[in-house]
Amino acid sequence: MAYTLGIDGGGTKTELAAISEDGTLLYRTAGASTNPHAVTTEAAIRELLALLEAAFADGRLAGRELTGVCLGLSGVDLPVERSPFETALGGFLRERLGRDVPFALLSEAEISLMAAVGQPYGLLAVSGTGSIVYAVEPDGTRHRAGGWGHLLGDEGSGYAIGVRALKAAMASYDGTIPPTAIAPKLLASLSLRELPELKSYIYQPSIAKADIAAFARLAIDACEAGDAAAVEIVRTEAEALAATAAGLLDRLPAFAAERVAYAGSVFRSSAAFRDAFARALRARHPGVRFEEPAEGEPRTPAEGAALLARSRYSSSHVRGTPS
Repeated sequence: MAYTLGIDGGGTKTELAAISEDGTLLYRTAGASTNPHAVTTEAAIRELLALLEAAFADGRLAGRELTGVCLGLSGVDLPVERSPFETALGGFLRERLGRDVPFALLSEAEISLMAAVGQPYGLLAVSGTGSIVYAVEPDGTRHRAGGWGHLLGDEGSGYAIGVRALKAAMASYDGTIPPTAIAPKLLASLSLRELPELKSYIYQPSIAKADIAAFARLAIDACEAGDAAAVEIVRTEAEALAATAAGLLDRLPAFAAERVAYAGSVFRSSAAFRDAFARALRARHPGVRFEEPAEGEPRTPAEGAALLARSRYSSSHVRGTPS
């Protein structure tokens, strides 16, 4: 009757999953961002604890014993970033459950690799709101390229595609590029009458990185329909992320034999992006292989985190300290 919890915290949303000892998914829910750089540390912790409280209150977990928690939180890498989360989480679990529960703050790469390939090491390319490429060794040593945020990098991300989609719509209005299907999609999505109204919307102080990244969906849809401007945006951004991955492989040639796994909403939603990324990376590293999507519904990174918690902790584990 035991279970473990996994949490995948991103710049746009956070997902929590609970699995039983036999790997069955018991419960899943989602909430807002828990990236302290997308919101604040205080807001991120509040959201994290609210998701945990909702899980504990759900009848599907009633009568079961929580044996451990693994979390992959974007933007929580350095000790100074981890400390407030560890303090808040440890205190909350102790107060809410009346005992200490072991937990681990891991990387986005480890939980996503576990979900995709069944192991927490290998090579992972992420394209969601932001983008990054990880190489994780079996001992947990991590290497990275990219992931420097939307001002310093994030090539091939939802944000980068979203910005280019917005610029393409305005360029088509100005006549500097041919008409693009992105423009009417943009007007419809925001209920605008004409494109100049976009300026007032975009420059509102409340518009966040995630809002811009959401416009990537318009470019991806237009790309699938063959729109020239959208095809160019998706291809160019995929190639930019492939260049980031190739740079990491140049430094770590041993990883060229590892399968490349994908994670993030852009990879999930765009076959054209995946194909362009694979072509460009193979042009630099011809021997690289790509993890084929599993049949059926793929495990989410939150489920990967819960599986890692299951592998680390059992009902016989000595509870009490984060690891």
